[in-house]
Amino acid sequence: MLRNYLFLIFLISAGTHSAQAFQVVITELLPDPVPAISLPPEEFIELTNVSGKIIDISGWLLSNGRTTAVFPDSTFLPPDSILIVCSTRAFSQYLSYGRTIALTKYPVLSNDGDTILLFDRNQNLIHAVAYSIKSYGGVNTNGRSLEMIDLKKACSIKGNWQASESEAGGSPGKPSLAGISRDKETGFNLLYGFTKGNDKLVLVFDDVIDAASVANIKAIESEPWLDFTGLTIDGPLHNQLVCQLAGPLLPHKVYALQANSIRSCQLYPPGNTRRVKLGLADSIATGMVINELLFDPPPTGCDYVELYNTGQQIIDLQQLKLANRNNRGEISSSKSISTSPRYFCPGEYIVCTENKGWLSKQYLVKDPITILELEKLPSWPNETGSVVLLDGNNKILDELNYQSGWQFELLGNKEGIALERRNPTGKTQDRDNWFSAAMNVGYGTPGYANSQFTGNTFNGIKIWPEPALFSPDGDGKDDFCHIRYSFNEPGYVLTTLIYNRNGILVRSLARNGLCGIQGQFSWDGKDDKKNQLPPGIYIAVTDIFSVNGKTRRWRHAITLVY
Repeated sequence: MLRNYLFLIFLISAGTHSAQAFQVVITELLPDPVPAISLPPEEFIELTNVSGKIIDISGWLLSNGRTTAVFPDSTFLPPDSILIVCSTRAFSQYLSYGRTIALTKYPVLSNDGDTILLFDRNQNLIHAVAYSIKSYGGVNTNGRSLEMIDLKKACSIKGNWQASESEAGGSPGKPSLAGISRDKETGFNLLYGFTKGNDKLVLVFDDVIDAASVANIKAIESEPWLDFTGLTIDGPLHNQLVCQLAGPLLPHKVYALQANSIRSCQLYPPGNTRRVKLGLADSIATGMVINELLFDPPPTGCDYVELYNTGQQIIDLQQLKLANRNNRGEISSSKSISTSPRYFCPGEYIVCTENKGWLSKQYLVKDPITILELEKLPSWPNETGSVVLLDGNNKILDELNYQSGWQFELLGNKEGIALERRNPTGKTQDRDNWFSAAMNVGYGTPGYANSQFTGNTFNGIKIWPEPALFSPDGDGKDDFCHIRYSFNEPGYVLTTLIYNRNGILVRSLARNGLCGIQGQFSWDGKDDKKNQLPPGIYIAVTDIFSVNGKTRRWRHAITLVY
């Protein structure tokens, strides 16, 4: 979730967010000082005055949400000055690094992740930083600080922090070594939504919202139509938009919303036209099924489980938990899927994993918003295990007791191959309702329809090229010839070889590839050495077979032109 990234926000008194319009920002912090590299083995938080004028921060508040410290009287920050903030115990150790102030109730930083809030004396939020271990980008956290990259873009909550590159482990009291300009736009996206009561909708974005862009209530489009009376920015990171309605939402009704006119504090327009679905969440969760499972990932990877909503209800993922069974058959190791409101609408997919980044590199992820990163999943062994889906009262909603023997028997190495449910409405524990994900989808379909889905399939076997005449010239039209397939059952293995007019093999498009129910293998007009082939007529020879002994061959003429 968003908690797995580093977030920043600045709120000015005029109510508008701007990349330049801030006064004091948190620019460095050291949450995990031991073992130290060269810095003192004590925490610190660094503040920088970027306003160009003297700022009186007397009576300002610094908080982690648990402990709040007050800056003493007569605390002034000259223009462009840096202030090191630490505990009274660490005061003498940081004096030599620059101007230092000790707070008697210094808010201790959690090693694993925390949110640090800076308020003025009137308790207006000035700046906030949320971090986690993942904010370090894989760098060892011990003795190393986190530093802001670009002061000009301090309002952005996307990608503006990194582990310090200083040999000492940090640079308290000095400009950050990471202080370089980020010219590349990072976009602005609507993520998901939820409701507050029955007359407020909350839309969550991946960056800070520009206040000027919410002045027009027509910035939000809905289907079916909703009468909005006002839009306000909310949330500690100011990336949530509260949409006030003139009347209550209808129960059991799904609404689709877009926010294409809302901009980020960097004035970036939305990077996509994403529509989020939401409505009033039901108190009882039904229709949730376990739809796909990776229990034997590569050594550098991690498990994932996909859930699918087959019902007609809107479910708040805060109600759901994942678990396993221990050696005594007892439900064990339950983990909440979400700690904040997140709605799961009919017909939607949600994937739970411990490493969203790895999953997105290993498999095709069509919609990253469907992937939820949990701090820890229950253990699901490689040979046999149990996946249990629970509601908030620990009632079992679905359970899968799997075995590695359920994978396709002709597969050699089953590592990294997901087990897919063939029909979401079929029985979960029916072995015949599960099959290995197809080769042409990368052996996994996290967040979208399974390659082995048999709900609406072609009643027979068919192989065909599309288009039979193609021109791989990069113009975006007919650049590939797709060898498409359609089967009435899973378990077919396909080989497609491309020959030139002299009968010479030029491309092995697929060899013994496990197929789904429907899919394709795509030819780009190149040979096996990635050299572009000359124009002409080529023959695609496709052989299929199954463990049931069914075999068949097709020959198709394909014309390559430029």
